[in-house]
Amino acid sequence: MAKMNDVEFQSIVRNEIEQAIGHYDTEYSQNRIDAMDYYLGEPFGNEQDERSKVVSTEVSDTIEHIMPSLM
Repeated sequence: MAKMNDVEFQSIVRNEIEQAIGHYDTEYSQNRIDAMDYYLGEPFGNEQDERSKVVSTEVSDTIEHIMPSLM
């Protein structure tokens, strides 16, 4: 394999950085935002007066509890 010069290396790194920055602007970005809101127990936005506004966080609580043992 031929040795890579500095210009080629910088070009590859620059390309990777630009792809990483654009990662959040993909078609799935709204899905990721929604999933994180559900995980954190954020309100859904469709709450009604005189109805319960409780949001269960059992899934995130369980994940946070077992994460240290998984790591």
